[in-house]
Amino acid sequence: MSGITDDGRQVVSGVFELISTHGIPLDVVLEILDRHGMIVDWLEFYRRSLDEGWNPTTTFNKIEASVLDIYGKDTGMIILDRLKNVFSDNEK
Repeated sequence: MSGITDDGRQVVSGVFELISTHGIPLDVVLEILDRHGMIVDWLEFYRRSLDEGWNPTTTFNKIEASVLDIYGKDTGMIILDRLKNVFSDNEK
């Protein structure tokens, strides 16, 4: 766990390792976390993906597909817009 959101949900770190090392699909991880009222530490996920040599665009595309699948278009687009802002701020 890397924190708690304003609405009391746990923010979970280490998710990238589940995907990259153990091959667990991101949408499966998101679904389990969502059921338990938890969310991914996306900044940590993104940084770890770059550390492992993943292309930033590919990383975002993987996140996008899973987020839209699990949270639906309306909520998914809100999450993705926020992530785009955070990721672009961290590349400066």
